[in-house]
Amino acid sequence: FGVAYLLHVFYGFASDGTAHIEHALGQPGHVYLTIPGHHAGKGKVTVVVQGRTMEYEAVTDGEPLPTGTPILVVDAPAPDLVHVLRDETPSPQGPSHV
Repeated sequence: FGVAYLLHVFYGFASDGTAHIEHALGQPGHVYLTIPGHHAGKGKVTVVVQGRTMEYEAVTDGEPLPTGTPILVVDAPAPDLVHVLRDETPSPQGPSHV
């Protein structure tokens, strides 16, 4: 009985390793493939979720978002689709002086 109890406890610590899309909500990321504006189509974004870089299809309400644009995930309407907005948060490095 004791061994069964210990195994039950140890299996409770196990993680399935899945990065759940709900954890992407509110997270910043970048456009990987251009997102057409006004829900006219899907693009792709990369977002760090649970310590892993994940790629999701993405849509936006506003203007098209070209590759490299910083984004913020605001909704996850489907298992592999996120709704994003342009991230207007200033960069922590400040403006670049090239």
